[in-house]
Amino acid sequence: MSATVIIPSTGSPVLRDAIESVINQTYQTQCYVIADGIESQGKVHTIISDYLGNKNLHVSYLPIN
Repeated sequence: MSATVIIPSTGSPVLRDAIESVINQTYQTQCYVIADGIESQGKVHTIISDYLGNKNLHVSYLPIN
């Protein structure tokens, strides 16, 4: 059994803490998705750059926040 975690974001630096929390869970996470508005795309990309090699990470930019 596995889980999908959706992390809403506003480009805040605490996004890194949220990602680390998901990664460090003992429950197996199949996929984690970061959802944010298109206006925060640059901030989010900078924050998640260390995790881009993780095949379980998916980022979705919504047309509005």
